[in-house]
Amino acid sequence: MSELNLQLNLFEPTTESVEVTEIDGMNTGGLLQYFDLKDWSDKTIQTCAGDVTVIINALEDYARMLESVIKEWHLEGYHAGLYEIHAARCRKISEKYQKATGYDYNKAIENCRKRREKQGDDVGEEALTLMAKYGRNGTTEKKSADNSQKDQDDQIAL
Repeated sequence: MSELNLQLNLFEPTTESVEVTEIDGMNTGGLLQYFDLKDWSDKTIQTCAGDVTVIINALEDYARMLESVIKEWHLEGYHAGLYEIHAARCRKISEKYQKATGYDYNKAIENCRKRREKQGDDVGEEALTLMAKYGRNGTTEKKSADNSQKDQDDQIAL
């Protein structure tokens, strides 16, 4: 097996990525293609939309961290400029991926903030509400299925 294939195996979609994409309602599976200048060849990495979303989030978060560190550490001159350049590069890559996938980082952050405000301090309230809702529906469906089976059995007995 070639070294390239061994490296590509590291980037196959994982169960966690599939779960993230299913939660986000995105399709799984896809390819990330690029041209490698080292050996002048096309490279392909198998990935999924959830992985790209994680990459976008990481790039945006890293850019924000770099900008906050400049202020927090009172960086100036070369070091501040270097951090600003890295933050701008991360944002440029993130924007390119967002445009290609239709994902909007700022909208996702805003939705997250709204959910947090709605929930307040009780983080588990939404999960408990959903569990109760689906638990109740599941019980109702099971009872009605049991009742229909009982009705069929009663009709056969008649």
